[in-house]
Order: sequence, then structure tokens, then C-alpha cells
Amino acid sequence: MLDYDKNIATVNHMTKSKVLIAKSKRGVDDNGIKNIYFEKLDANLNRKITTANHMTNLKELHTYGFCGIDNNGIKNINLEILDASSNQKITDEKHMTDLKELWMNKNHGTLPINAKKSKRYYHQLMRT
Repeated sequence: MLDYDKNIATVNHMTKSKVLIAKSKRGVDDNGIKNIYFEKLDANLNRKITTANHMTNLKELHTYGFCGIDNNGIKNINLEILDASSNQKITDEKHMTDLKELWMNKNHGTLPINAKKSKRYYHQLMRT
């Protein structure tokens, strides 16, 4: 797992890393992760990361709040877990056939219904 400070702008040399935490005002942007294929990416509140489409091994993505990732930034990936809480730019996950967990707030997005009421909405999707 890699969690770093705002002064680091690239992690492209860390090809064996499986998890990246690049949330909030971290220095990493799209260019800083263009050669990396993580299994888990936490880009919560990071406006500099706008796409995860090149990460074909990505299984879990966190894009909470005012994140730069939108529908176009996830259109080519098939996740198991998507946390798009308070991310108004992510509204379509229909292409994700492996999706098992989906986190959304009730007032943001148009992702699947039947959520349990709580501070954050949680969906356990049953895919057949």
C-alpha cells in the first residue's frame, strides 16, 4: 500500500504496488499514475485524477466527494467495489458486471435503488 504526501507527483516507477491512497490535495495526477495498474485506488477528494480507465486490474475504486473522476473516467473498467459517495459526476455503472458493492448518497447520482437508509447509502448488488 502506498500513501504519500502532497509533494509526490508521480508513482509510475512503483510497478509492484497494488494499492494507492491519493486522496484530497495530494500531488499525484493522471500523468503520475499513467503506467500503474493498481487493484485498489483511493482518489477521494482528489480533483487531479480524472480517469482510471487504463487500470485493467482495478477491483476497488473510491471517488468520494469533489473528485475528478466522472463517468468517462470509469467507462472502461469493471469494478467489484465502487465508492462514489457524494460524487455527482458518477451516475452510470451499468457496464460493471462484476460490481458487488456500491456506495452512494441518496441525493447524488442515479445508481441502483433499494439502499439501506443510513448516513451513507450502501448497496449489496446481486448479480446473476
